[in-house]
Amino acid sequence: MLAAAVELFARQGSGRTTLVEIGKVAGYTHGLVGHRFGSKGGLVRRLLRNLQRDFSRRQLSEITSRQTGLEALLEVVRSSLNLMAEGTTSARVIRALTVLAGEALGPVPEILNDVIGLNRNFKLVIRKLIEQGIDAGEIRSDIRAAEQAAIILGMLRGIEIQWCQDPGSIPLDSIAHEVVASLRRSLQDPSREPAGSTRSAAKKNRR
Repeated sequence: MLAAAVELFARQGSGRTTLVEIGKVAGYTHGLVGHRFGSKGGLVRRLLRNLQRDFSRRQLSEITSRQTGLEALLEVVRSSLNLMAEGTTSARVIRALTVLAGEALGPVPEILNDVIGLNRNFKLVIRKLIEQGIDAGEIRSDIRAAEQAAIILGMLRGIEIQWCQDPGSIPLDSIAHEVVASLRRSLQDPSREPAGSTRSAAKKNRR
């Protein structure tokens, strides 16, 4: 049922989708859908919670079990952008979430708190990784973790919106490369630059 809801929400939004349509796509009656979730609003809220849980378990846990600090942060950003290119399922999920986030500010305000919770949880993950990087000396100590987390999330959400509106104009591979490179340049403590980097070599030549 939730997979059917994602498919319909990605295509036409939740406001224009009925429980009857969701039941039809899922192969159930709309009465069963309503009985299970109570209402369409209940279904949307369950969907948002499940997507947050799945993202945390499947993606974040895998990354943070292998890496910490700056490298984990950059991998989370890269992985989030790559979701749009991994195939139809992940692409539909991103599109559905983007549509729902827009509806929360307009025709479906009852899901606003759930969307806020989704974003707050993501920002918290980013903030903790930044703080790890600062503690490890990988990230500049003058970086404000909470503010930087909001900036990074804003960048990711902005790219997602552009991709939903005009996917052909978004070269995901090169954009992911540029975003990660830009974040590395802006966040990394200069004293921790790889020995073979251009800036490191320039410093050595000046001595």
